[in-house]
Amino acid sequence: MSAAGGNRPIVIEADGDGDKPAIVPEYRRLRTADEYTALVRVTWYSFNSTDGKYPPITAEPWPGLEHYWGAFLGTTLVAGVEVFPVSILLAKIPTKCAFIHTVVSSPGTRGQGHARRLMSVVLNAYRHTHPLSTLFPFKYGFYARMGYTAIDDHQVIVFKPEDVNLPRGDPRTHTLTEVYDNDKKIAIGRIAYRSWRENLQVCLERSSPNIWKELSEGNLFYQVVNDESGHVDGYMIFQLAHTRDKMASFSKAVHASLSDADFVPGVMVIYEAVWLTSQAKRSIYKFIASHRDQVAGVVWYLNSDAQPRQFLKNHDAIAQCVSPGIMGRILDVGTILHRLAVVAGTTSLRDGSLWIEVTENPLMEDTPIHYMVTCKSGQLTATSSRPIPGGLTVSLDIGQLTSLALGYRAIDRLGDDLAASIPARAMDLFRVLFPKRPSSFPERV
Repeated sequence: MSAAGGNRPIVIEADGDGDKPAIVPEYRRLRTADEYTALVRVTWYSFNSTDGKYPPITAEPWPGLEHYWGAFLGTTLVAGVEVFPVSILLAKIPTKCAFIHTVVSSPGTRGQGHARRLMSVVLNAYRHTHPLSTLFPFKYGFYARMGYTAIDDHQVIVFKPEDVNLPRGDPRTHTLTEVYDNDKKIAIGRIAYRSWRENLQVCLERSSPNIWKELSEGNLFYQVVNDESGHVDGYMIFQLAHTRDKMASFSKAVHASLSDADFVPGVMVIYEAVWLTSQAKRSIYKFIASHRDQVAGVVWYLNSDAQPRQFLKNHDAIAQCVSPGIMGRILDVGTILHRLAVVAGTTSLRDGSLWIEVTENPLMEDTPIHYMVTCKSGQLTATSSRPIPGGLTVSLDIGQLTSLALGYRAIDRLGDDLAASIPARAMDLFRVLFPKRPSSFPERV
């Protein structure tokens, strides 16, 4: 079947109930204004109360930009999937990607598996023409309930807007900013369920076999790991930030809250590292260790969810492979706050608590996570805890937290808005937790 879906609908028979005839769900591309209006209606009821008054909407699909799929019981639409068939540049190699943006299910038939089966139909339809299938990260809880699970470490691929080529459509409405509501950066979803290894292997094998590949201006590099047969087994995107004037524009796009001054000379900044085998992982560690005489530190950015926990298991191995001279800093929010509290040790501050609200993925509308930093009898501790009403709370994104934790940016350089958001009573505790130059993190906590 082609990516366009053809004119022939996909039919999957359902079980009958006694003498009643089986209801035969039908899965097909939506092509008419009436079908699209039905999808808009189901979407509205999926995110609003069924008792609410549905606004009278007559809608037409955008031509050429998105593909809409539906599951029908008779003439009734019971589930829908919205797909962006896009072309992305992975290591400057064009790769087709089926970006699953929205999945909805009618409240009246929810729980019967229509959305799950429709997802399988859609992913299968694009499998040959769009080898990389992705899901929107912040909706992953919904996908997980449908039976989809992420595999291994890699969770999110991030690209610059200019690396995403949308199909031609109406230029008046189909701008990148309007489509993705973000004019600086874009997240091309979470790699989809069981096909993670297959999708990654296909994309990596399309990249250059060269060991070194420069991705952008400055000195951002793409390190490819090959197995004995020459197949790509993993990769690492990193930067050698020896001088501030060589900061790559890519790093500013991904971490918009950081500036050139946030990086000290002699730092290896690892933005992404993915491997399929333990041998590839060891190769990446060995490569990091080979730079021990060139850089003074390693900063490793981690994605949310499973990846930090997986990397934290390897903290001792990383610390060992880069020592002496390099401290591998594992940037998981909870762990880094806990370690900073341990480093701060005993203080002369009076007892009190400060809640730090952190958005782990600033590219998405993530639900913030909260940590409580407490000073009791002069001893600092950091634990996961929701703020109490009236408690002192400071909001940070992951870029601000990283800069503060590594001491690259003093609190008075964070900007007026953030500085003003820190309660005066919490400022002393905040300065103790985030000094200008923190001492090295302890090897074990």
